[in-house]
Amino acid sequence: MKPIQFTSTKAFNNLRVFEKSANVLGKSLIVLDAGLRADKVHDDYLAGRNWQKRAAVEASGFGLATAGGIAVGAAAVKGGTALGIAMLATPYRLGDYYWCCCYGWHCGS
Repeated sequence: MKPIQFTSTKAFNNLRVFEKSANVLGKSLIVLDAGLRADKVHDDYLAGRNWQKRAAVEASGFGLATAGGIAVGAAAVKGGTALGIAMLATPYRLGDYYWCCCYGWHCGS
């Protein structure tokens, strides 16, 4: 795997902002999904339909969606771990010297 080359601190900070935004968006989508499913059950209850069946269907759907999200999240974390290792292995240049977690400071000449 080729290490990621950040040319500035700003590029790294942009990645961190993206990570935090994705985290908030993911949690918001879970709340939205649960709310929409609960609304369907409530609508069936008010209409006099079989709301218990609807609740079971929605709960199992929510559970399957959660299991799928966990699987995707685990794959993302695994990829993120590889990303973190690649970032650590990326040399940082400072004039004629560079630093790498594997080697420490070395002369670039």
